[in-house]
Amino acid sequence: MDHFDLKHSTQEDIIEFEVLDSISNDKKLYFKDGEAVKLISAGSNYAIGTLRDEKIAMVKPVNVHYQSIVEGILGRGRVYLAAVINHTKKLLQVSFKQYAEEKNLSYAINVSEDFFSSLRKSINLNNPYNPKEEIAVSTLYEAGGYTYAIVGTHIRADEEQRFKQFLIAGRDFYIQVNKIVEDLGQEYYVAEKILKKIKQDEYCFFLAKGQMKYTTDKEKIALETKAVMETLSDDTYIKIWDAYGEIERQTIMHEARECGALRYTSFEQIGRDYRFDIKGDNSERLSQYAKKFERGAILSASILNPFDVQRDDQEFEDYLSKHKNYIANIRLAENIQTDSGSIIFTIDDQEIRKINVDQQGYIFVSIMGDKKRLDRREQARAKIESRQCPMPHLSAVLEGKIVSSANNTKRKYPALSDAVKKEIFTRKGVYQPPTQKQEMAIAMALNTPDIALIQGPPGTGKTTVITAILKRLNEITDPTGGIFGRNLVTAFQHDAVQNAIDRIEILGLPAIKFGHKYNESEDDIVDVNTTIQGWINEKLSDLYACHSNLDSKKYLVEFNRIYLDYLYSANSIDQTLNLLERARELVDIYLSSDLLTELSDTISDLQLMTGGTSSNTTSFLVRAVRRIPTSEIAFSDNGKVEIQRAIYQLQKQKSSELSSELEIIQKMQLTGNYDFNQLKEIRKSLLVKVLPKENIFTT
Repeated sequence: MDHFDLKHSTQEDIIEFEVLDSISNDKKLYFKDGEAVKLISAGSNYAIGTLRDEKIAMVKPVNVHYQSIVEGILGRGRVYLAAVINHTKKLLQVSFKQYAEEKNLSYAINVSEDFFSSLRKSINLNNPYNPKEEIAVSTLYEAGGYTYAIVGTHIRADEEQRFKQFLIAGRDFYIQVNKIVEDLGQEYYVAEKILKKIKQDEYCFFLAKGQMKYTTDKEKIALETKAVMETLSDDTYIKIWDAYGEIERQTIMHEARECGALRYTSFEQIGRDYRFDIKGDNSERLSQYAKKFERGAILSASILNPFDVQRDDQEFEDYLSKHKNYIANIRLAENIQTDSGSIIFTIDDQEIRKINVDQQGYIFVSIMGDKKRLDRREQARAKIESRQCPMPHLSAVLEGKIVSSANNTKRKYPALSDAVKKEIFTRKGVYQPPTQKQEMAIAMALNTPDIALIQGPPGTGKTTVITAILKRLNEITDPTGGIFGRNLVTAFQHDAVQNAIDRIEILGLPAIKFGHKYNESEDDIVDVNTTIQGWINEKLSDLYACHSNLDSKKYLVEFNRIYLDYLYSANSIDQTLNLLERARELVDIYLSSDLLTELSDTISDLQLMTGGTSSNTTSFLVRAVRRIPTSEIAFSDNGKVEIQRAIYQLQKQKSSELSSELEIIQKMQLTGNYDFNQLKEIRKSLLVKVLPKENIFTT
């Protein structure tokens, strides 16, 4: 907020000063419009000082009237904020806003997600993705290292009640702030609601000076979590986690060193795999590898032996990281046969390039996967410890400590809805209600402020409970912030995830699983398409079960025959076009107008690609071209819209033959300068190009 947005001053004066001289170290003093300044008494003279860098200039009010106002401000110790509103080399115009009183306030005001949601609905935000910054800019004034705010308290509030509820005046709204006192005596302030209007005569306003700021729920929780964690000893879960991670890292390095490296003398491609010939004196180590690793295990290959130099575990890890571009990941294609003296590996093209500079090299235990896993774990631990994770109080939760501010948001979502009862707990048309503990588990998961742990032996319905929770989360999610990527189901086992999402639909579409089992496709797109196609087939089966007479309808039998003909054709553009045109003729009376329009547009696009022109395409395009206005009178009758419609239809053709005329019309539309003689020629040229040839000479 700048000086000109400050409200509720008791008096505002604009005073003009003559600049006499600078008494700062710099010979020249430059003021900026809007810059905060202060008025200084220097004996019988006056000075204006900047709050930004404390530069001072001697000044003199230009007349007696301004002189008397200055004397009143300084002589009576008035509370004011001042800023330069205009300046020249020798003159300054300064705005003084005076206030009834000044109080020192340094409050951190919590703004919740509910408040932000209300704010977005009430105010047109310039930056809706950072509402905290928006309200700070609109309500707080920064000057001279202090934060100022215009605060209003109710005229009937006594001194004790005065700051239990107050207003902060913003640029074009007010924020009502409430003081919260918790059971344990902890106090904090929260932004309660936005007010567009108030009864000003019911409030008295003053200037608040200090270090006021707004904090989000996460920031408040992070500060409280930090205080909680600082009271704990070193024997915490996070510290034990850190020590465990280091032990696991050392164990992995030690086992890799114990296995050592197998020397191979050559390798060659066999079909899709590669055969590595092992050096004869490595037979004992080859036997150890055969016992330790089975088909599918990931090993590493390199032209260098990482164990040539004696290294401790940390140096070994650093060496592998530094030379990772020369170390290939190789997968055992089959179990190791020790009597063959060779090993068969499956290797990606990208990986084989790392070792194909030489036929000789070394095979050893791969630790890069473990290293990535441990590095990710370490990053997660660091984020939790520094409270930079999405749940800033997670470190306190892991220690069993309560962070009160994290529990402020109270939810009361019921465990079950009619849709959940029907889709999750109904089997073959019979409603089978959840057990009492199942219903309690669902309610707990929906309403927990942080984490819910649901435990139970096999067969107690945990997967059903998870499915119900996901269904309810999709129902209660606020769609205004987007619905995608809100809920993640993860597990150590693929089947556990699949079982949970098999019965879930989001907006009527199937939930998608990412990640793969060993030997499954690693292409997520393939998985997505497979899932969707399976869902489509299942829906078709359900439809046929409910409408068994579909196959007896003649138009559907014919439609299915057309479709099958297309499936067994070469699927060229011409054949696709033929399919769609025949289908339209067959089922047009059964389709909605929107779907029929979409089908016709697709046909038109295909006809343009093949050089053909449909009657519908001609109709829409020719009609749009003919409506291009060629005079001021025609243009005054909705001409701008007609030109925009013509541009749209011409763009849909994606034809280079029409591009020159399209470019000229677009330029006219953009600049607003319409040449009607040129538009007349353009319309004539376009009609020649878009009309069927037999109609040109009758137009």
